[in-house]
Amino acid sequence: MFALLTPRTALDRLGTHLRNGDGDRPATALFRLAPTLSAGHEVAVFAGLDRVLRYLSALRVTDSEVAWLRSRPALREVLTEAVEGFLRDFRWRGDVDALPEGSVAPPGAPVLRLAGSAAEVGWVVSFVLAAVASETSVATAAAHAVASHRGASVVEDSLGVVDPASAAHVARAAWVGGCAGSTLEQAGFTFGVPVLSPGTDARFVFAPPVGPFVHHHDDDDAPAPETFRAWMRRGKFVADLASLETAAHDARERAAYALAHLVDERRWSLR
Repeated sequence: MFALLTPRTALDRLGTHLRNGDGDRPATALFRLAPTLSAGHEVAVFAGLDRVLRYLSALRVTDSEVAWLRSRPALREVLTEAVEGFLRDFRWRGDVDALPEGSVAPPGAPVLRLAGSAAEVGWVVSFVLAAVASETSVATAAAHAVASHRGASVVEDSLGVVDPASAAHVARAAWVGGCAGSTLEQAGFTFGVPVLSPGTDARFVFAPPVGPFVHHHDDDDAPAPETFRAWMRRGKFVADLASLETAAHDARERAAYALAHLVDERRWSLR
């Protein structure tokens, strides 16, 4: 499942780790909200954990993918027997610490942390960053759009402006952020997002912008700081798809509750 959605530098780094014999060295990757959020937002709604867990649980490198890598002249020195063996046997065996989806957090807050071997973490970190950054951006924009319409129903309708392969994930992230549903049938089929018609079931239509909401930091040598632990919900890696489907409903309720209370308490201004 998307095993080669990783940059060439990750393969070079994997080869270096295995040549040096430190591929099993414990490593972590920390993902924080950007210090300055796009569109002037002062808080963000975290999303993308569902996609990360599905990716990590299903990630396998097929024989055909290994054969394609082996056919690349530029990779002849990198794709050693040790690297091939790692790819063929790859399973995510590390841990994932994360905020619950739908959590509201200020700029700079840690939202997700991977912990595993240096080889494992290095192979998946780019996909995880892309998933969390894009879906947090969508959920945040959706939450602010819903808040600005003061209780009116807002439906996500972005298939014409986003990559079709990601459209269902975009729809789910917007739903987590507070949209009443999506116009996309696939989002309903895959994630249980309510499928609605603009003008009939919802008054306003939402199409997400794109912004730099999450940054990645290597954190190989340091344990998770107490400020990180205060934000995160600790738990071993779990990939129970039934639980993930239920979690989407919980995440949406959590985001709506948190945003309502933040507005009421004026702890952050939402704009």
